[in-house]
Amino acid sequence: ADKTARVFSLNEGGRELQRMKHEDWIRSVSFSNGGDLLCTGCDDAYARIFSLITGEEVKKFQSSSWIYSTSFSSNDALFCTGSRDSTARVYRLENQEETDEEASDEVMKLKLQDPVLAARFNPDSSQLCTGLGAPRFGGVASIHDLESGEQIHCFERDDAMTSVSFS
Repeated sequence: ADKTARVFSLNEGGRELQRMKHEDWIRSVSFSNGGDLLCTGCDDAYARIFSLITGEEVKKFQSSSWIYSTSFSSNDALFCTGSRDSTARVYRLENQEETDEEASDEVMKLKLQDPVLAARFNPDSSQLCTGLGAPRFGGVASIHDLESGEQIHCFERDDAMTSVSFS
């Protein structure tokens, strides 16, 4: 309720390592695969990347509405968001050490039919799976090719797709 992301060490008895304050509600948190970055997605329409070493904000990415989902690619070169505005966005994370007031590293923007509640990369980062929908209205999971942006597969359900993953 205090709009703060916290990182704890399980190896040190649950000691708090970092605390990252936000202006609005945090809806998503994801760790980079390298373990040195943390991303948060918030109701203020920003996804923020933080250094887990310093706790400082490294970059931020803006959407036009609440960000429900955040995810890093397996090699940490890409990052994606899923948003209430029915978009999934993919960003390049090059030059992570340079802080930009407004990062402009958007690689792809997918405009979909419903709010994007979940978004994840496949293991080789060539595809993005999105989970869409709203409770009571049905949902869709779709897989998109990241090179072309084309939809490869679509799976429909009777309820919202709030989580997606690749094996």
